[in-house]
Amino acid sequence: MQLFNRTSKPNGTSGAAPSRSAIQFLLMQPGGRSRSNGAGSVIAFTSANAGAGVSHVVRKLGAQLAAQTREPTAIVEAERLAKLQPTDLTDLRAKCARTNIDQLWILRKAANGNGKQPSSPTSEIAGGFDCVQKLRSTFSHVLLDCPPISDSPEAPFLASQVDGVVLVVEADHTKRDQILRARHALEMAGGSLLGMVLNKRRHVVPGWLYRML
Repeated sequence: MQLFNRTSKPNGTSGAAPSRSAIQFLLMQPGGRSRSNGAGSVIAFTSANAGAGVSHVVRKLGAQLAAQTREPTAIVEAERLAKLQPTDLTDLRAKCARTNIDQLWILRKAANGNGKQPSSPTSEIAGGFDCVQKLRSTFSHVLLDCPPISDSPEAPFLASQVDGVVLVVEADHTKRDQILRARHALEMAGGSLLGMVLNKRRHVVPGWLYRML
């Protein structure tokens, strides 16, 4: 996968692991480094359509970010925010599971009795702004794993509350008009599209994709 933005240069290589430049890009965003007031950064990841591999990208970047910065880092499945109660915010880290990577936590959405993930309207989020602010004060870096924009309103709802959104694009599958619609939805919601991750790439990145940023 490759994370790119306005400063990216086309090339014909393909890497499975996130590059150091991708991590530096995340750290350079507004709020990318821990601020003097102790608040960290929150960046949302989503896709235009299902199957782009958002969770895979978030896990890879989260692990690399925690290892490189050695700062508290969290991967949060955005749909779990709808299940948080105000009392949960008093000790949010206790709700997260430790991973086998130092300084990396994960907050997963809970499965129901059938093993399937419940869906909750974003409007039911208990103080969505408070959740994001609490994540900032608990972790230095937070990566929100959001459902596809085509399937759920989570990403647009949270777009204006986070430092920025990264759109995961599936190579040879996600269409140009799908990307444009997703970008429009994020911007209409007051969000900032930081860049895109081209996932599952096997060929050279098309020039039109670079020109969209």
